[in-house]
Amino acid sequence: MCSYGRSMSIRILIVDDNEVFRLPLQRALEAAGFEVIAVPSPEDALDALDRRTVDLLLTDHRLPGIDGVQLLTRIKATHPAVAAIVMTAYGTIESAVEARRHGADDYLLKPFEVPDLLRALHRALDQQKQEPPAHRRSA
Repeated sequence: MCSYGRSMSIRILIVDDNEVFRLPLQRALEAAGFEVIAVPSPEDALDALDRRTVDLLLTDHRLPGIDGVQLLTRIKATHPAVAAIVMTAYGTIESAVEARRHGADDYLLKPFEVPDLLRALHRALDQQKQEPPAHRRSA
């Protein structure tokens, strides 16, 4: 497992409409050394991606408007190098398979512990690092 810390400048985009969940999650990831952008809606996420690059998308499955898997599909179409984790309090095998089929590197059931999330983040980031897109490969 790679070690990601403050010197790595890993930027995570959290998309969750539940502020009671989103804000503590943001604080926990910032305390772990990640740069975090936290937004309440898919539209805000897409706006944020127009302004900044991110290394990992951490999105709730159930969101207002388009759901987290639809958001993931849209983001992967334009930002294929972004690692992604879908989280939900309403998990089913079918929704987990759907999320993975659309590019999610992992699928987490809420509530989860921060160490479990950090392990999932490291796995997803390591996987993306091992399979860089052509435009990020060095010559």
